[in-house]
Amino acid sequence: MEDKEPLYIKLHNWRFFPRVFSIAYLYFMFSALAWAKNLGNEISVEAAGLVATIVTAGAAWFKFYVETGPGSNKGTNL
Repeated sequence: MEDKEPLYIKLHNWRFFPRVFSIAYLYFMFSALAWAKNLGNEISVEAAGLVATIVTAGAAWFKFYVETGPGSNKGTNL
């Protein structure tokens, strides 16, 4: 008889939630960039700061996503 893994183990191994979050973030980022582009020359400092913050948050999210993967060296002494 084949040993079946529980669903929560499969979701963890597939890293389902980080991937879904990454896709949602990409959609949000491109929407914010399109919104800022549509403002044209009338973009304010606050709007530019908001878009810059959104893009920077994506870099931080990608860093954490990569460092927590199964191939990461976190916790090892190299």
